Amino acid sequence: MAKKRLADLTNARSIPLYLGIAMILGALGLQASGWPHWITIGSIYGVGASALAFFWYLHNEPKPNLKITAAVPATIHNDGRKWYYQHDGANGFVIWVINARKGSETPPATGVVAMLQFHGSDGQPRGYIQRAYWMDTPENYTDISVGIIKHLVLGTFQDGHWCVYNNEQDIPPLPESPGPPWVIFPVSPSPRIFSRRIPIEKGLRVTVSVSEIAGPNFTEKTFSIDNNGQVAEFIDDKKEQV
Repeated sequence: MAKKRLADLTNARSIPLYLGIAMILGALGLQASGWPHWITIGSIYGVGASALAFFWYLHNEPKPNLKITAAVPATIHNDGRKWYYQHDGANGFVIWVINARKGSETPPATGVVAMLQFHGSDGQPRGYIQRAYWMDTPENYTDISVGIIKHLVLGTFQDGHWCVYNNEQDIPPLPESPGPPWVIFPVSPSPRIFSRRIPIEKGLRVTVSVSEIAGPNFTEKTFSIDNNGQVAEFIDDKKEQV
């Protein structure tokens, strides 16, 4: 999108606009200078103003509008490469992420990735996932068209633990998590899907961060996980009282 805008701004039809701006501001500079170097001063004014107009346009280019909308219970399983839905009892949660329409020119979001950070009620880290899985997608990134919702794997609830999964496809090896050495083990015949088991505790919460790999678009939301593995949007009571 940025390349297209750059091409539009630098094509032949745009040249008269910038020349006109340069000439007008150059003339104003000529009148204001009143000394022999009026040509140089006027040219500087004109070129500077044209550059400002150019970069202002790029800065106000339409951008994707990523939003995290909900945590939804679901039955999810993996085949060693990707996660998919089944219709028996819910065993986990997915996060809905939408590229919401904003204005008439909202572009698609490309190369969207997600990170999960788990913390206890004491604020200390409990686990970290560098790249979470997207449903029905083997890669650790996805594209989201305008108005489309994509589903992100938050994790599954097993034997009093919250199991989260790191997608090592197309990324460097997973770094060590801060805090205690959480158990890491393969959960399928393929070594490409790994799980981290995080013990359920009172006050456990997870911050979901979603962004484009190459772009300023970023959004995040924090959810709480109760003793039964139920997920709800986290509300900080301390912030509410301020």
